Amino acid sequence: MIPMAVDIRIRLALAHDDSAAAAEAADQLREATAATDVWPGAARGLPSTTEALVAAGRADEAATWLTTIEKDVADLDVQLAAAALD
Repeated sequence: MIPMAVDIRIRLALAHDDSAAAAEAADQLREATAATDVWPGAARGLPSTTEALVAAGRADEAATWLTTIEKDVADLDVQLAAAALD
């Protein structure tokens, strides 16, 4: 799965007010990212994934997910990783 393509799918669904489709795509991106533990490629999808979860009424889940990512990237040797979450 290509994070950029999924990000576009999320954005299109949100633009068409289809929060269910946006959340479904967001879940796919979250699952793929968690399975591979590779955040740099998925960083582009963080804002749209968060927006999709919030639009679907899952704000608490989005907050928990972002907290998990923040902890995961804190130990990376990339100074801008944490900045991507701000």
